[in-house]
Amino acid sequence: SCYPLVDCVVAASYIEICSRNDPNIENCIINSIEKVRPKLLTGLMLCPSPAGLVLCPCPAGLMLCPCPAGLMLCPSPAGLMLCPCPAAIILCLSPASLMLCPSPGGLMLCPCPAAIILFLSPAGLMLCPCPAGIPELDVPPIEPLVLKEVVVSRGANAAIFRAVGSNVKVYGPAQFQITGLKVDLKNMVFYINLILPELYFDGDYDVNARILILPLRGKGPIKANATDCSADVVLRGQVYQKKGEDYLRFQSVEIDLKIGKFHVHLDNLFGGDKVLGEATNAALNENRSEFIETLRPIAERTVGEVILEIANKITNNFSLKELFSDS
Repeated sequence: SCYPLVDCVVAASYIEICSRNDPNIENCIINSIEKVRPKLLTGLMLCPSPAGLVLCPCPAGLMLCPCPAGLMLCPSPAGLMLCPCPAAIILCLSPASLMLCPSPGGLMLCPCPAAIILFLSPAGLMLCPCPAGIPELDVPPIEPLVLKEVVVSRGANAAIFRAVGSNVKVYGPAQFQITGLKVDLKNMVFYINLILPELYFDGDYDVNARILILPLRGKGPIKANATDCSADVVLRGQVYQKKGEDYLRFQSVEIDLKIGKFHVHLDNLFGGDKVLGEATNAALNENRSEFIETLRPIAERTVGEVILEIANKITNNFSLKELFSDS
């Protein structure tokens, strides 16, 4: 058996049935979404190590080494260290418990829904991958969100702006916060207000464009981060029949995305001209509002596609009565 650092066990119990007559149905739906959230992480878990190895600190971060008896991972000023432990420990580093999760640099501590108990066995423990997403529903993980290709174009025949992003990984979407929810079950319309505290982007770009008076030409790695983002989402669905039961299918999504602070860096602009490249990156960030407005439509479309895909893959596997009971 394995000991998850994020909840890796997939079962129908993560779908919370909400009553149509519940005056607090919005809270019930939010609770159900919170149950699903950990399963949208790619995740890592602790598994028994036959060789008797355990994670311990090393100059680059963490490594596998022989497991002395009765040691655990615990917080230190530099991150994590091995220290004496009882038979079981709870990894609670603050009032809100934390877990290890992937980050662009490797692993980081982030909030988790419930306390995580780690049991050390005589054989030791090691990190191994969790099942990604919700396999039995064919729902992919969104942490990180992987975009194979993103095409941004504007103007006749893309003469003003054309950029292609490839192998883009977005870190942070699973940390969304629902700040508002209104449900119209009669018409199957869901109004959702979201906050995305921080997003980090890492990928490759190919651009030939002009923003303001700046020419942009280049091909190479791109890194960006956005903070204080929010989105107003409207999901519209329709009831249909399958196997003699009513099911829900979402047909459209409308998104109004607001991006707060934003910073971007494009490597290898103008064939690697360092001076011109750095000057252009500085100018882009000083005039970020124009850059954001150029990217916002594709960002809204991408977020909408992800929401529709996940929502429909879940509702396709559960009848309307299983999601919203009449009781």
